[in-house]
Amino acid sequence: MRLAFSFDPQFVRKILVNSLLVSWLCIPARGQVTNGDIPMDNVKGRFLMYGVASTDPIVFAPDRPLFYIANQIGDRLAIYNTETQALLLEVPTGPGVASLQLRPNSDELWMVDRVTSSVAAFNVVQRQITRSIRVGAEPHDLAFSASGDRAYVSCSGLDQVDVIDASSYAVVQSIPIPARQPRALERIGDGVYVLPYLSGNGTVPVGPSPTVEPTEVVHLADVPAATPLPDSDLFRIQISPAIGADALDPAGTVSALGTTLLNLHHRPGSNELWIPNQDALNAVHHGEVNFVDGQVTRNQISIVDVGQSPPAVRFIDMDLLAPSPDQRASIPSSVAFSPDGTRAFVTGYGSDRVAVLDISPQGQAAWAGSIRIASLGPYPEFSGPRSCSVSADGEFLVIYNKVDNSFSRIELTTLPNSTPFDIPFNASRKTGFDRMPDAMKRGRGLFDNTKTSISNTSSCFSCHPDGDFDGLAWELSAFLDPEGTAVEDLQFGVDVKGPMVTQGTRALREIGPFHWRGERKDLEGFNATFPN
Repeated sequence: MRLAFSFDPQFVRKILVNSLLVSWLCIPARGQVTNGDIPMDNVKGRFLMYGVASTDPIVFAPDRPLFYIANQIGDRLAIYNTETQALLLEVPTGPGVASLQLRPNSDELWMVDRVTSSVAAFNVVQRQITRSIRVGAEPHDLAFSASGDRAYVSCSGLDQVDVIDASSYAVVQSIPIPARQPRALERIGDGVYVLPYLSGNGTVPVGPSPTVEPTEVVHLADVPAATPLPDSDLFRIQISPAIGADALDPAGTVSALGTTLLNLHHRPGSNELWIPNQDALNAVHHGEVNFVDGQVTRNQISIVDVGQSPPAVRFIDMDLLAPSPDQRASIPSSVAFSPDGTRAFVTGYGSDRVAVLDISPQGQAAWAGSIRIASLGPYPEFSGPRSCSVSADGEFLVIYNKVDNSFSRIELTTLPNSTPFDIPFNASRKTGFDRMPDAMKRGRGLFDNTKTSISNTSSCFSCHPDGDFDGLAWELSAFLDPEGTAVEDLQFGVDVKGPMVTQGTRALREIGPFHWRGERKDLEGFNATFPN
């Protein structure tokens, strides 16, 4: 397990201790072996917590002042009055709802459940679930054709997109996606765009020669005569007139958009797709001290104009755009737009911020301000704004805060006219029934919180997204050279590790020993690293 650098030691120690709580397991006594140390299904009672990465958990009703929000932690669909914020109804659902979408030309709201690998159709008039459709493993998002005659479901566990005939509620086609964990989907015209979650960044460990152990991490494109690694980040499915005949369009594939691609959104009034993501700096720096102020990833939005051929790409560096480190929207996880597409709202999951960007007619983004989402819990102060959506009339912004399991409804007319602004929001409300123990909230609040890094850009999540691993190699040797020393000038190595691959942090009780070389028997073994 690896941490971002230049953290406050007290914060780091708490992150390590709480990491097991994130994985829903506890730490055994050091040196003691019990039955609990043996991997097994030892869950007692009816309580079981699933961690689900929400993609599109908020939907506004098109003709009434209502919004639907997935309370995944409480296994419920909640329906709220947009104007009064009154809870109107809670509907029991499966345990892993990640996305909601209204089916065009119908009274149905479809819910994608990652845990049960299914899609449920909820009739908004009858207010009950009327259909359940089995799909491929770990579905995360859904997009409809313009007429609503078919639905596309990203099946992250099988690297495919399932196509459902909406008239028969049956899967009629599965389209393989040549990337790891396809998740977010968006439709523009007759194309459905697919975004993989962990696409890599074309980096590899290399050594002085093929027979010598690797000593650094580089972009493979910089290695002469090397075979390139796949780094395809966006795919296009061509919608066919006939259901079941859709196909992947090779000309629509776009590469080099980022490393961990968190979501995909269409900007109204344009052919642009906005992709909030993290771009790993593992091939930029060598040695842990050179990750200045603990920044291991760049927080950015990749913008792809699919109306051009080939698609044109540009980037917004969210770290540089913010007027100060404390206002950064780090770990950008979703984007919502005003109805005319001239203003964007970007959730910074790791920093409890929502960045507000004004977009010029030429498509250039300018910082308009930021909204600080206050936590409902006392410690650590972390709400985790993961997703957001704007009502069709442009009057309201609703934000889903994952760690607090709350929502923040903001009247957009109350935002300051003068820019840039920096305002707090202290009126979040619980989404509904919440069965997550406080210990788990504290663990997630420390693990995902970028405010524990000096730069306010990185957290454990940056390299272990949602407790997983980024699949990258990092060179994190310890040097006595000053911070920022150029790679070629590093001289005083005291612990030269060489490139090593990130580990996952799920089910930690069952996967020790820890750290890059397995030198930590258990999590308590990290205590010596951070002396008082």
